[in-house]
Amino acid sequence: MEKGVLYVVTGEQYLNEAERSAESLKNTTNIHCTLITDQCHETNIFDSVNIVSNDPDSPDKLYKIENMTKTPYEKTIFLDSDTYICRNISPLFDIIKYFDLAVSHAPIRSTHRIPELPNCFPEYNTGVICYQKNKQTQELFNKWKNNYLKSDYEQDQPSFRKSLIHNNKLRFHTLPPEYNCRSIFPGYLNESVRIIHGRHSSMRRVAKTLNEKTIPRVHYPTNIRLKIITSERGRFLGLPFRVYNSIKNRGASETIRVAKNKIINILPNNN
Repeated sequence: MEKGVLYVVTGEQYLNEAERSAESLKNTTNIHCTLITDQCHETNIFDSVNIVSNDPDSPDKLYKIENMTKTPYEKTIFLDSDTYICRNISPLFDIIKYFDLAVSHAPIRSTHRIPELPNCFPEYNTGVICYQKNKQTQELFNKWKNNYLKSDYEQDQPSFRKSLIHNNKLRFHTLPPEYNCRSIFPGYLNESVRIIHGRHSSMRRVAKTLNEKTIPRVHYPTNIRLKIITSERGRFLGLPFRVYNSIKNRGASETIRVAKNKIINILPNNN
């Protein structure tokens, strides 16, 4: 098949999560989706289900890396089970017409230090990966698997980072955060969020909060709910700091004079 969405999960908990994610996918667009899992489970959400056995002593991340190469699609959007699709994600297929692979930056730039890699080459989040089925990506997945097996770190992003920087034949693109919004971390958005990546009690509520406005905005989690600061509110909140810096650098009287002139300039002309 030409294109589709792929989920790779082990265990019943993640299978149930993947079902909820695929349901949100089907609610936004009719994209063919495939599930690869080690669980026998009846479902009508996925268009195709492949049962692939898993070594119980093998890490779940290794199962994911190995089975991403078994995609039935020429162009694949791989999604982690804890994703929620709230807008059409079809443009992701368009970008991999030009690149072998597309991923977003991880919000934490380096969870595990690899001394030989430059600091300015960050980690990429492996919960949303778009890729072509070709020689370049096959080589990347092989390197990723080998680097993961050599690693002493449970998560797969450091080994992916190492594999990506050492694959100079692969053309890859960095996606904007709207296509992989890590809602459990603070982040910046500029357009409508299309994929939310994180666990929340109500994904619908989080999607509504994130997309209530589509102007430049910052999101950050709290103990109660997700908070949003827009560019307008950000300028207002920054006012006390600008006043403080002005008094510190210019003095109080000069600050008052400058502020007075600015107010006069924005008032309607009564002449």
